[in-house]
Amino acid sequence: MIRLPRLKKKPKTSVLNGISIEADGIAFARVSTKNGLHVKSAAFFPYEDNEWQKALSKTISKQRMYGNVYISLSEKFYNLLLVDAPEVPEAELADAIKWKVKDLINEPLDSVTIQYFKLPEDAYRGRLSMVYVAVVNKSLVREIIELCEDKGLEIKGITIEELSLSNLLFASGVTEGDSTGMVSLGAYEGQMRLLESGNLYLARNLGIGVDRLNGLNEDELSEYDLAQCDELMFDIKRSMDYYESQLGKGVVHRVILMPADTNLVRLASVLNEKMEIMVQPWHWQFTENISHESESPEVLDRCISAIGAVTGGWLEN
Repeated sequence: MIRLPRLKKKPKTSVLNGISIEADGIAFARVSTKNGLHVKSAAFFPYEDNEWQKALSKTISKQRMYGNVYISLSEKFYNLLLVDAPEVPEAELADAIKWKVKDLINEPLDSVTIQYFKLPEDAYRGRLSMVYVAVVNKSLVREIIELCEDKGLEIKGITIEELSLSNLLFASGVTEGDSTGMVSLGAYEGQMRLLESGNLYLARNLGIGVDRLNGLNEDELSEYDLAQCDELMFDIKRSMDYYESQLGKGVVHRVILMPADTNLVRLASVLNEKMEIMVQPWHWQFTENISHESESPEVLDRCISAIGAVTGGWLEN
């Protein structure tokens, strides 16, 4: 998580708020942490022209939010880099990483917040020590903090989409500790994440989004539609091959597609026929530790990163 010194207090309430600032809207979830995670309410509020600040302010007011909040940023708002971990003492690692990424970003170091998380020790068969580094503009973080505090909210953490979804998948009990692929598709591109027991090992972009899969709603798939499925399948396989051969993590047992809209349910069926592993859409009813009230799966899918942000805080505390 992106942490600031004053954001480390442990929550005193069992009801937590989650917000995800998406590329096209603000997702909200109110979650009870008594006896697991129970989503009490969720909502999504779209915005246009990058006016996320106004949408965030309206969301907080409309949902009458108060107390603690965990925030997740969609990949539009940060740059995620994979770099060699500098060989310095742990106390000096943060500063060393800043200089490591200095030439990899287009902004001055003093204008960004840099946070990192290490890959598990068994990645790359223990031969390499690598870290993922999230680079976020300081002004963005400052705006989020000021806006939330002005509304009386106490921010407990700001995290990124990779960690929100990884924590959600781990807490749900779906993965059972196996190596799992997680594919989330936006309109024009997607992301592939590979994880084991909640630990993220690989994150990479996929060059296809749901806009190129609209034909999956048809009864008969055209050659074009099948070609799109093949392209996505080969991209997924390349990620899994790297995970096995370079990271040394062995066989991926399943791939989960998010969100589970109509196209992705059909896509999972097509990929299941073409691949030798289980490919399944995400289903909220299959989760062991996460329940919800009357919100539809469509709303929950839209708010999945907001729920994941709360999940990360719940696991940490």
